[in-house]
Amino acid sequence: MDYFLKYFLFLCNLVFTVLGLVVLGLGMWGLISKESFAQEKIGSIGTDPMLILVTLGFVLTILCLSGCVGALRENCCLLKLFSAAVLVLITAQVLAAILAYSLQDQIGGYLRSGMLAAMARYQDDLDLRFITDEIQSNLMCFIPLLHCKNLHFSWKHLVYLHTLAKGHQMRSQ
Repeated sequence: MDYFLKYFLFLCNLVFTVLGLVVLGLGMWGLISKESFAQEKIGSIGTDPMLILVTLGFVLTILCLSGCVGALRENCCLLKLFSAAVLVLITAQVLAAILAYSLQDQIGGYLRSGMLAAMARYQDDLDLRFITDEIQSNLMCFIPLLHCKNLHFSWKHLVYLHTLAKGHQMRSQ
């Protein structure tokens, strides 16, 4: 193996291994800070969005660590595993993009109905409230499939939130 290529592959994989560890650490920090491991919350840990960060961080760390060690030790088995995993991930991303493009209308309907269902539980779930606020304010609804102008209008039709708004208006008068 060429000396330059060996250490270039090692350094690139080392950087992504460190990034994977950072993502894994952020996910674990999020789970611990929200006390997701508490006895009363352990039943709903499967629905915690921080598990996505933990899973992505773990997969990224293992994948890049195999490339890092394989390049440094010139281990053909680890390098083949790394190459195959990267090939599978790239193929899955291309197939997902093709599938998403071909099913745009159905995905838009699922996103719209999911967003409306999320609005109904907005006050009850802190994670959901944070994610919804981020989508509505900071991202300025960049997803055209959601038709965000219609979503702002839809907030008025929810009985739970409408009642809260009336109560707030009555207290302020």
